[in-house]
Amino acid sequence: MALSINVSTKAIAEDFNRSKTNLQPRPSILAPFEWSDLDEESTLDSTGFVYTLGPGDRVSIQLLNIQSNTPDNPPQGFLVLADGSINLPLIGSIKVQNLTLDEARDLLIQRYSQYAKYPAVNISLTTPRLLTIVVGGEVYRPGFHKILPVSRDSPNESSRESFLSIPEALQAAGGITSLADIRNIQVRRRIRDREETISINLWDLLQGGETPQNMLLRDGDAIFVPTAKALDPEESQKLGRSSFAPDNIEVYVVGEVVNPGALQLTPNTPLNQAILAAGGFQRSARRSVELVRLNANGTAERRKVRVDFSQDVNEETNPALRNGDAIVVRRTGIASFSATLGDVFGALRDFLIFQSFIPDNN
Repeated sequence: MALSINVSTKAIAEDFNRSKTNLQPRPSILAPFEWSDLDEESTLDSTGFVYTLGPGDRVSIQLLNIQSNTPDNPPQGFLVLADGSINLPLIGSIKVQNLTLDEARDLLIQRYSQYAKYPAVNISLTTPRLLTIVVGGEVYRPGFHKILPVSRDSPNESSRESFLSIPEALQAAGGITSLADIRNIQVRRRIRDREETISINLWDLLQGGETPQNMLLRDGDAIFVPTAKALDPEESQKLGRSSFAPDNIEVYVVGEVVNPGALQLTPNTPLNQAILAAGGFQRSARRSVELVRLNANGTAERRKVRVDFSQDVNEETNPALRNGDAIVVRRTGIASFSATLGDVFGALRDFLIFQSFIPDNN
C-alpha cells in the first residue's frame, strides 16, 4: 500500500469549468487547475503515462566497457539533485529530470560514447521519491498528498520500477465517497508549456481488471472525482468493495437493538446489514426506523425507513449507508406505554413501602 502524507493547504473556492463530458463538479480546492473545454487533439494518451525521474530519486547505474578511476555506482545509488541532475564519473553533471529510465539510459550512452566505442549502460530506480498529487472532489481527504509509489517489476527490464496508479492515489486521499462518479474521473497534467486533461473510467477497471485507462501518475498531477448524478444500488455495493474505496466507514445504530453503538462497516453497507451487525432488533423495537444523515454542506437529513429484511439494496427500504449515518430504532407504542406504566407502578410501590415504616398516630 502506498504511503501517504497529507499536507494541509489553504482552502480555495472556485468552480471547475464545464469539461467536454459536461460534468459540473462542486467547488473544491482544485480550483487553481481550472478545467477548460478540450479539443480532441489535446486529449492525453493514457497509455503513455510512465514514471519519470525527478529530484529525490535514487538510481543504480552500471557502466560497462567504460574505463574510469572512480566507482561507477555508490552503495546508495546516485541521487537526483534539486536541479534535476546527477553527477557521474567522467561526464560529470547530467540533467535527467522528467526523463524515463529508458530515455536516461539513451542519454548516458550518448554522453559516454566519447569514452568508449560501444558503451553499455544499465540504469534502474533503487529508491523512488515521494510524488505530490492533488486530489479533489468526492474523496474523504481532498488536498495535496505526498505519496510513495509502489515498486513493481518492469515489463521492459529485469530491474524494478516504481509506479503510482489512480486507485492508489485515491486510497491515499482517504478513498472515494459513496457519491463518487468513477466513470468520469478527470486527471490534469502539465506537459511542457501547456496543461492537458484526460477523462478516466475506473468502472471498466472494476468490471474487467487492468485496462489502458488505469493510467500511471506523475509528480504534480491533479485528480478530480465528480459527483454522480444517479446512484445504482448494485453498483454502489461493488464500488464499496473496490481498492479505491476506504477500508471502513463508521455508522451508529442506537435504540432498541441488542448491541447499540458505533460500527465499523465496509462502504455502502445496506441498512439491514447494519441492524443485524448491531445484534438485530429487541422485541420492543419498531420495524420502522429513522435514518439520520449529515450532509457535506452541514445540513442534516432525517427520514423514516420501513425495514424489510427480505429486500435487496434499494433506496426506499434498504438504502446503502454513508460514513457518519445514524440509525435510530425506537420502541413500539405498546412497549413505550408498558414502560411508562412500569415507571408509575414502580414509584407507587416504593411509596407504599416507605409508608409502611411511618407510625400510625391514630
